[in-house]
Formats: sequence, structure tokens, C-alpha cells
Amino acid sequence: MAPGPGHAGAGPVHGGPGHHRLLLVDPGAAQAGAPHRPGGGRRLPPAPDNGLSGGLDPGLSDRSGQRRPDGPDPGLLLGGVRGLHPGPAQAADRLLALPDAGRGPDERAAPFAGAGRPVPDPPGLRPGGQPGPAAGRPGPVERPDRSHLPGPLGRAHRPAGQILARAAQGGVMNRTPLPKNVLGRSGGLEPSASPPTRRALLAATVAVALAFLILLGRLWQLQLLQGEHFRKLSETNRIRLVDLPPSRGLIFDAKGRLLADNRPAFTLAVVPEDVADWKVLTRRLRSLVGVTPEEISKAREGAEGQAPFKPIRLRSHLNRHELALLETFRYELPGVRVMVHYGRAYLSPQYTAHVIGYLGEINQPELAAASRTHYRLGDYVGRYGLEKSRESVLHGRRGARQVEVDAVGREIKVLNEVEATRGLDLTLSLDLDVQKAAAEAMAGRVGGVVALNPQNGQVYALYSSPAFDQNAFVSGMSPEQWKALVNDPLHPLKDRAISGLYPPGSTYKVITASAGLAEKAISTATSFFCAGEMSFGRRSYKCWAIKKGGHGAVEIHKAIRESCDIFFYKTGLRLGVDRLAKWAQAFGLGRPTGVSLPHESPGLVPTSQWKKKRFKEPWQDGETLSLAIGQSFTLVTPLQLARMVSVIANGGRLVTPTLVRAVTRPDGQPVPEPAPVISRVPIPPEVREVVHQGLVAVVNEPGGTARRARLPGITVAGKTGTAQVVNLAFEKLFGKEENVPWKYRSHALFISYAPAENPRIAVAVVVEHGGHGGSDAAPVATAVMRAFFGLPQVPIKLSPQGPGAPQLRAPAPPQPPQGSAP
Repeated sequence: MAPGPGHAGAGPVHGGPGHHRLLLVDPGAAQAGAPHRPGGGRRLPPAPDNGLSGGLDPGLSDRSGQRRPDGPDPGLLLGGVRGLHPGPAQAADRLLALPDAGRGPDERAAPFAGAGRPVPDPPGLRPGGQPGPAAGRPGPVERPDRSHLPGPLGRAHRPAGQILARAAQGGVMNRTPLPKNVLGRSGGLEPSASPPTRRALLAATVAVALAFLILLGRLWQLQLLQGEHFRKLSETNRIRLVDLPPSRGLIFDAKGRLLADNRPAFTLAVVPEDVADWKVLTRRLRSLVGVTPEEISKAREGAEGQAPFKPIRLRSHLNRHELALLETFRYELPGVRVMVHYGRAYLSPQYTAHVIGYLGEINQPELAAASRTHYRLGDYVGRYGLEKSRESVLHGRRGARQVEVDAVGREIKVLNEVEATRGLDLTLSLDLDVQKAAAEAMAGRVGGVVALNPQNGQVYALYSSPAFDQNAFVSGMSPEQWKALVNDPLHPLKDRAISGLYPPGSTYKVITASAGLAEKAISTATSFFCAGEMSFGRRSYKCWAIKKGGHGAVEIHKAIRESCDIFFYKTGLRLGVDRLAKWAQAFGLGRPTGVSLPHESPGLVPTSQWKKKRFKEPWQDGETLSLAIGQSFTLVTPLQLARMVSVIANGGRLVTPTLVRAVTRPDGQPVPEPAPVISRVPIPPEVREVVHQGLVAVVNEPGGTARRARLPGITVAGKTGTAQVVNLAFEKLFGKEENVPWKYRSHALFISYAPAENPRIAVAVVVEHGGHGGSDAAPVATAVMRAFFGLPQVPIKLSPQGPGAPQLRAPAPPQPPQGSAP
């Protein structure tokens, strides 16, 4: 078939660059030479980004009939079609974008005509579908070779024939034009937005808007309405208040030696709100450190009503092995905390156990007391000794630390802190050297020793034997240990120096002599004959010197020196029970001394009224005889005896024993202490002098009963005493004295002071079942005085204790408290 008119370039090239026509082409018709219908396509406006340049369009034949190799990429011409309708079955729906502007009919038809048969434009139309003449087209336009350049999508340009051939393989190409919205201005494909799609988009938009409105409403509710509530909850979970218990005040002796210290110790605790499963935690703690379910249950019960973020203490004084286990598995133990606190450490427990005492964990009734505002469950308080009586001074004030914690309760940083204030320090009048001498002199014996300043009542030594280990209470005592301690027949927890009650024996003769002279029942000229015994009523009252026939004629000085019972029997009868009781009370007997220690016994001073009330019987004169030599119902403590003899030593003043010499703050500033009470005893000076000279004669004159109490270069005054436990008739059942069982032997007592001219120390000693005051109590007092005056110690020899005597061990060297860090 011959080419149609104008095909061979009869007309000029029309239009500007960028004009295209979109056709749905039937490949079969094209190959048969069907005429080209440019009106079936759509003319696009020029677009600079459609991949085509001005002039002749790439990919079509020029006037010379040669096809340009640098045509548009088939992927651009057919690109959207393959993505929308893949596969050869839908080839008829594929789209082809063909350039129609600026080329002749032969150029437009050549690709569709197969073997060079053009499809002419309808008459009267210019090439590209525009009206105008068909002739006058210019010659071929030279274009640069762009075959080496990439196409609009980065692909190499391919000849249009190849594009048509590939399209034709998919099936018959439809000539129906594409909808107007398929291609955008840039030549790309645009999806068709149908009404259902628009409705879906509208619904999605409304849903998103509603979701945002709901979210904004919820935020408004949380931030404004409930913001303060959740802020508090957040602060509670994020910020915690860590309790800082105070350390106790230190205790020093008179020379500044530390007696009670604080050492860091570790406590196992649990924060309840951090525990997810108590059963699991209980099993883990039991397997690691042996904490029993009973311990945990008891601790939780004791913490009822406590805030859940406050730790509950389970066990104190963890050892190093337990600490290592807890640290190793701490991330598997939610809520478990190891708290550091300060435990007590006693540096001389074998000497100071009864004076300083020990601590114990506070209980609920004590915690509920109004005075316990600075205490928490798990705190330790004084249970004995100065630790108890000076609790308010030693305890200090607790502090707190505000910390930020993470989700598992670990501290991140400290926000605020109020440091705990250590308790006040105590400096005692107790001299550790004197105390040690008393303890060593009493080794293997039972009893109490007191040494004090007779001028002001400051205590130098206060020892009770047997003692106990204070540090056993620090590390925790097992129920078995506690039971053994309280059931010990010797009662080591009892402070015999202040609560042991004993008949005063012949030491009471100081009261009888003073009362007789002051009441003028006797005078210095009064003399009684001692034949070793006397009869009164239906009884015979004997003197201790009966074996040697008595003391003969006795006046007050000799009676005190040789402790003649007959002289004091008769003096007592002249005085009567009530006048003796009056003077005994004036010397401080029958009431507490006022020493700052708990559990002090008041003793007993009998009167006629007391007996009638107590026994519903009248007082008998024969009982006055026994009372005058320190037997009968009178009971005293070693501390009362030391105070009593101080009245003679200091010229008639009754001092109040004190253990604390100074109270100081941690920075060394002194804290005022109330002055000790000193009262006046109405003893005339001349009476005091007679008694004083008699006491000097007891130690220093021939015939005195305490010659073993002498000291080189120092004049000692004293009085011995032997207090019977059973009557003499019962003792005779055992024959010799050494055969009398220990528990039936008499108590040995000795009171003294020195130097006699200006007394600086007064000592009272009671040795339970010791035998005799001169041989078994005086040597102990001498050892104490040697330590006080700095004299070298000499070995002392006491009488055998007899059958059944307890086997007491000597004081052991001090041991550090168990479970505390070094």
C-alpha cells in the first residue's frame, strides 16, 4: 500500500515540545495498516518532567525514515500498565503513551504499520491532531545521539518498535482512550478515586479525629483533674525516705579509756511493697541465710500498721558469709535490703558488765510509750546498767535521707538528707584499773565490791561476781543460752554490788556505837565486862571470843577494835530497836542510795512497827540484841555499806553515789549535770572522832580484827564483819569449820577508808559464804586500795571455800562482739 498524502514529510513539523497523545492501539489493526486516528487520543500539556525533549520525539522515525535509538523507556510508556495489570491475559488493557507533537504522519504511523505502512492523519488536520495545512514541513531535524543516556526512570532508551512488539505479545490492544485522571501532569499514573473510596477516607479521617479527641480528653483528666493524685503516687514510688538510726553515745572511764564503742553491723530487712511473692522470698531466704518462716511471720506481725515502704528488720548482726550470699543473689531477692547500723561493742566486758549493762531490741509496748518518739521497730534500747538508766542521753536523735529509687528499689541519687545525731558521751568516775583489781581479787568468789570517793560519792569501782559477757547480747543470744544464763544458780545477771542483800554483821556496830554515843546511852567511859557470853531471858547470847574466855572489861574503843559482841548487846538494849533504826536510816540504810543504776535494792531496816505489820507480832527485846551486832532482819547492799562508812570518813555527810562524772556532746561540749545530793547526818563531831579512832585501831593496833588490811605508808581504817547464814548450833553439826558446806558458811564483810587522816577512797566488800571478814574480805579491799594508790599488787590468800563451793573461772580476756565488722 502506498503511503498516504503528507506522510513523506509534506507538511511542516508542528507544535512545541512535550505534546503527547494517549492511544489504546489494536496491534492487529496496526499491523494490517489500519489508518491512524489521532482524535482517539488525548493531547497532554507540556511537562518538563515527562522524559521527552522538544523537537522530534525520541523513539520515532525521522524524515529519513531512520528510527532513533534514544526513545523513551518502555517502562515509562507502559510502566503503570505492568504494575496495574500484570500478565499477558490483560495485554489489551495496557496503556501506551505515544508522542504525537512535532512529527509527521509517517513518523506517527510507522510504529503501528508494521512493515513501513503509515497511518495518515485525517484530512484538514495538522500533524499532532491540529488543523492546518499538510504541506510545507521542514526537513529532518538533527538530534544528538542519546542512546547512552538513561531514560526518565533511569533505564536506557529503547526503540518504539520494541515497545510495540512487547505490547502486542500480550494480546489485542484496545483503542479505547484512558480516563482523564489516569496520568498526572508529570506523565505518571494516578489512581481513580471512586465514591466508595472517598467515603472510606472520610470515615477514617473522622475515626482518627475522634481518637485524638478522646486522647486529649483523657490527658486533660489525668493532668488537670487527677494530676495531684498521681503526682503523689509517683513521688511515693520514685522517692523514698530512708531512716537513719542514730549511733549511741560512747562511754569512757575516768582516765579516758573507751569502755563502750559503736561498730558497724548489718541487718537483713525487707521492704513489703517491693515483695511480689512472700512464699517465694521466704524459701529463698531460708535456703540462703536460714531465716525461718516463723521469723518472717513474727517480723511482719510486729510491723502491722507500718507504712509499706518502710523496711521490716528480720535479722541483725549478719556475718560475712551471710553478707556475701545476700550480695550475690540480691537481684533474685526483690525487696530485700541489707541495712547498716551501729552495734554496741564492749571493750572490757569481764570487768564492766554490771555497770554498763547491755542492750535489747525494743518491743511494742515500749514503742507505744509517749517517751519513745525517736524510736522505730527494730531499734535497740538499754536493758541493764547505765545503758538503761542513761538511755535518754545515750540514744541520740535519728535522721532521714530522701532518695530517688529505680523500678526495683535501688537508690539512684540522694535528694535531701538530715544526718542522725549521735548520743551524748559519758565519762565515768569508774577507774578501770581499780575495777580490774576488784575483779581479779574476787576471782573464784561470789560477792560484790564497791569503791567510792567518800567526799563526793564518785564511784571508782563497782564489781559483782560472777559476771557475764555483755557482747553475747550484742550478737544475739540463742534461747538455750538465755535459759542457761537465767537458770544459773549463782545468778550472774544479778548485780550484787547494788542489789545483793546481806546481813551487815559486825559492820553494823558502827551504827550502834554512833547511836549509843549520840543518844548518850553510853559514853567513852562506859565499860562492860565480856566473859564470852551473856544471858538474857531464857537464852544465852555468846561473843565470838567465847573460846578464849571473852574480852574482859571493854570500853567503846576496845569494843570497836576487837568487835566485842557483849559490849554492843548491852548498848543495843539501852537504845532499843527504834532508836537504832533511826540512826541506821540516817546513815543511808533501808533506802536506795540514788546511784544511777536500775534494779537497786533498798535493803531493810526493821522497826517495831514493821514487825507488827509484817508478822503481826510485837518486837521482842531479845531481837534487839541480835540487831545491835548486825544480825536479825537488817539487810544491806555493798553500796550502802560503802556509803555508811563514808559518813565517818568525811565527818558526817551522807553522799549520793554517782557513776557519771561528765556528759559531753560529740563535739566535746559539756552538758550540765545536776549536782549530787549530799545531806548532813546529825552526828556530833566528838562522836564521829571516837568511832573513827576505833576503826583505825581495827587495822593498825594489836588485837584489831583486820590487820591484813594494812598498806605501807598509808593509814587504813576499817571494820570487819561476819554475817551468819545459819546458827552456831547448826554449824557444829559438821565438826570442824572447814567441813561446813559452802552454802552454810557465814558471809565475810569488810568496810574501810584511806588515808585515815584525809580519806580519798572508801571500800566495801562482801564475799558470799566467804568465812570471816578479816581473813577473806579485808584482803580484797586491800587489793582495790593498792590499785587506787598505785601500789604494786601482792598475792592474796583467802580461806578455802569448803565443800560444794562453785568453781568460778577467772575473768576471760575481752572478745570482740560477734557479727560486727572490724
